[in-house]
Amino acid sequence: MNALTTTNFKSAPEGNLPLTPAECAVVDYMISGKTLAEYAADKGISKRTAEQHVSNARKKYQAKMAYNLTATVAAERERQRTVEYLKAAQESAQLIYAGRKGTQTGIVHLRLSAVLRMLLSDIKNGIGVNAHFNPITLEGLVPAVDRHLTDTEFEEEQEALKALEAKSLPVGGAL
Repeated sequence: MNALTTTNFKSAPEGNLPLTPAECAVVDYMISGKTLAEYAADKGISKRTAEQHVSNARKKYQAKMAYNLTATVAAERERQRTVEYLKAAQESAQLIYAGRKGTQTGIVHLRLSAVLRMLLSDIKNGIGVNAHFNPITLEGLVPAVDRHLTDTEFEEEQEALKALEAKSLPVGGAL
């Protein structure tokens, strides 16, 4: 079981307490479409106890209704999964870049690593990823990615591009 499984999900908005295992379990049931009565019967507790778990979780998430709670928790879980996938992809791109510095493949992976770092940063800060793929904001994508390259990475990229141009090798548009 990893940190993304539903039973291990315990984060809550900043300043709020994490969900207890019982609160996580009842929210899991609700997300899966089951009722509180079904949860109570499966767990051998009263429906009132199940309702209290939901009430406590709603307070922690400042959710007015149960559906607000389930939507928020489901979205947070998806955000966490996305962060984990982007981290793994960014680390892979960085490893490939490290092994191929000075090559076109290395430059592409350096740039990819920076794009993934930017997306990770935005997701962690609550900025929607779609903002980067909106045609209106697409012009700002390259400068935004450039800001996520370290000075050393940017210099290495520029040197590699010059070396590739000197060898008359085609430089892809993604660079």
